[in-house]
Amino acid sequence: MIARLIGFALHQRFVTLAVAVLLVGVGIVAFKRLPIEAYPDVADAQVDVITLWPGHAAEEIEAEVPNAAIVAILGFLPAALSHGIGAEIQRPLARVVIGGLVSATAMTLLVLPAVYDLFARAHERRRRPEITP
Repeated sequence: MIARLIGFALHQRFVTLAVAVLLVGVGIVAFKRLPIEAYPDVADAQVDVITLWPGHAAEEIEAEVPNAAIVAILGFLPAALSHGIGAEIQRPLARVVIGGLVSATAMTLLVLPAVYDLFARAHERRRRPEITP
């Protein structure tokens, strides 16, 4: 069935293009008729506050970074390991969220400081005048 459909689409390119244009047109009309209340809220659900923490060392602040991720990972762990009703929906979602949290924490603690160090060294080399004997 699918092989015949793909074969038809390949041999009848004009019909395939016409159907695609028709679907795009129907989508645009549906979008125009959509009431304003039905738009999804695209605003970020979180608020990032950038501030100094007087009296604390950088190591103390850096130690706080994985705490939120660890709490969220531990919260998603039961869903990632579940086998009950709805597990076929929960498991993939929980595993993706856990993977994202782990990779974001690793990027924040390992990759970002290394990239910052590379840029800082390059900037320092540009600022320092060359001394020629």
